[in-house]
Amino acid sequence: MEDYDTEIILKEQCLKMNSKKNDVPCMKFSNKEKQRIGENVSQGFVMFFADNGEVIQDFEKEDIEWISFDEKEYVAIRFLGFWTSIFFADELELMFIDDNDKGHFTSEDTDYNTVYEGKLNELTHNEICEMFSEILVILTKAESVTVEEQDTYECCDRVYRQYKPLNYIVRVKSKENNSYIKSYYNIEFRVNC
Repeated sequence: MEDYDTEIILKEQCLKMNSKKNDVPCMKFSNKEKQRIGENVSQGFVMFFADNGEVIQDFEKEDIEWISFDEKEYVAIRFLGFWTSIFFADELELMFIDDNDKGHFTSEDTDYNTVYEGKLNELTHNEICEMFSEILVILTKAESVTVEEQDTYECCDRVYRQYKPLNYIVRVKSKENNSYIKSYYNIEFRVNC
């Protein structure tokens, strides 16, 4: 419950900051964009949920807050406007934070999570959605995931006062037979490697 309360407080702080700057968070997706992610990733099962945890019946009236790609909700994506998280069981939370809001996140928020350090504000919604879809496809085929934190990510053009950015290696044991490496800025997925 404490994590949920922290999320609500962070969400309110970031939305206030964005409204003061008249910015729209770069990850404020439409329901159609979120549905497209669900369709691109679905391996036969996909459920769309509202912020109250109920399954969405009418996409015109309810905003999609999260999508699950299996019945146990091991693989899921959650949209918070300024921050999107992708989950794999209890083993992985990938955080994608709007560049304008990174200063509000502390090590308490990011510890034990894998934080993307690329410049999301420089990507289009299509590019961000495509990245999310690719990562979710990897995870829907995963049997297990381990994360290795590497050396500190060197970023010359940003000031990090609240948390230390890192490089990550995400090792994925996959149901797929092939092995490959896929990198997203400071996060490298090693599938069956």
